[in-house]
Amino acid sequence: MIEIFKLKLSPKGNIRVAGEIDGNTIYPLNYDGLYVIPYSSLKGVLRRISESVVKTMNCQGNIKKSIETYIGTEGKYTHVVEKDGNAYIGNEVIRIDLHKPVYENLISCLSSRNNCEKVEEILHLFPKNEKDIELEEFSKIYEDYNLSKNNPLERIYGSPYFSGGLTISDARLEGTNEITTHVTIDRKTKIQKERNLFNEISLRSRGFNVFVSLKFDEGELGKCEKELWKMTLKYVNTLGIFVGGGKSRGLGYVILDDKESSYASINNLDERAKWENLNEYIS
Repeated sequence: MIEIFKLKLSPKGNIRVAGEIDGNTIYPLNYDGLYVIPYSSLKGVLRRISESVVKTMNCQGNIKKSIETYIGTEGKYTHVVEKDGNAYIGNEVIRIDLHKPVYENLISCLSSRNNCEKVEEILHLFPKNEKDIELEEFSKIYEDYNLSKNNPLERIYGSPYFSGGLTISDARLEGTNEITTHVTIDRKTKIQKERNLFNEISLRSRGFNVFVSLKFDEGELGKCEKELWKMTLKYVNTLGIFVGGGKSRGLGYVILDDKESSYASINNLDERAKWENLNEYIS
């Protein structure tokens, strides 16, 4: 299932996403005079919120284990145990020849179809010319992949092994420029530094829109992903987030306006989106 969102974010002050510095003046990021917030800035902020929220989730089984490992309440790696010519990773056995490079073992494993369906999924992570990868290193990649695959946070935002289900747009900012002058203070002496006077241009905006699409997995994992996303949006609606630079001076604080935002669920590509108020989604 895919859900799409039109999110309205309302600034409670000025915004400046760092652009170029010319002399002693800092300019907000713009392209040919069009002020923008890159999708990467927004995605990074949302991920940090989700990383905090995921700790409170009540998922079960492998999903719970994956979350606990991610936040550090459970040990990450099990040791590889060699016995009878096999390598045991946790409770799973990977039949390999300990005298051959890992890649050759994977190819052999695939040809025999012997306890290696999961290995096939991570085969691309090992270069064909890899000759010196240790079994312990292989086990870390193997476990990392399987933990990531069951982690709702990484299913949404992505991991080193696969892309996430979240797609987010750049945001276009409209408003008026304001220039403020600052001086750099030495944190140790509490005295202003010489020749450190600078100007900062920020934007006063009434708000901006962000378009999001999110593909959820099936089953229990998909339910946990959806719950995590709802909790993240609720956090932004209730407490707000900071976007861009100058946070210590109060720049970039925005709140999600749930009454001006909307969402729609799409189960197949032939459906027309039926937009509903976001307030119902996060309540």
